[in-house]
Amino acid sequence: MSADAPASCSSGRTLQRPQSGRGNPMRRPEVTGASIVAEGIERKEELQGLRVLGVHFGRGYLLGRPVSLVDLEAFLDRTPAPS
Repeated sequence: MSADAPASCSSGRTLQRPQSGRGNPMRRPEVTGASIVAEGIERKEELQGLRVLGVHFGRGYLLGRPVSLVDLEAFLDRTPAPS
């Protein structure tokens, strides 16, 4: 998918790369230092569209399923600490 091509999301709406400019809501994080976090990413096409739009953070079933605290602790116990 090229940076200029529109992407579609699960609702069938087309996502367009926003135009640059001070009033553009997608540029506000650049100005304020905030980050946009996309929620509910379930399909590869949604993730690709978000990347085209410049969204760098997200969560959803495509990226990882929820786990219980007990399962998370067990996973962390089995995983070596970064060096």
